[in-house]
Amino acid sequence: MQTRLLGRTGHASSLAILGGIIFHFLDEDGRAAVLDRALAAGVNHIDIAPGYGDAEINLGPLLPAVRDRVFISEKTALPDREPSWAQLHETLARLQTDAVDLY
Repeated sequence: MQTRLLGRTGHASSLAILGGIIFHFLDEDGRAAVLDRALAAGVNHIDIAPGYGDAEINLGPLLPAVRDRVFISEKTALPDREPSWAQLHETLARLQTDAVDLY
């Protein structure tokens, strides 16, 4: 898988990024299969958001085992700092991680 440096992050991001919304639509076995297949293909970047239904909740149990192998980009649609901060903390809990790499 080809990679490109992502801005000044120092991260060599795979050109293909796994769109986290898929985790909203799949059952448990399907979610694990998609993540395993993406990682095996060299994908190292997951883009996800609270607006993707249950995607964060569904990805969360899978993430701790592979967290050191993936770059997580997260976003919010909230316009203000305090609600965005609160939402980010909910996201971290759902993803079972202490940080995202890009917000």
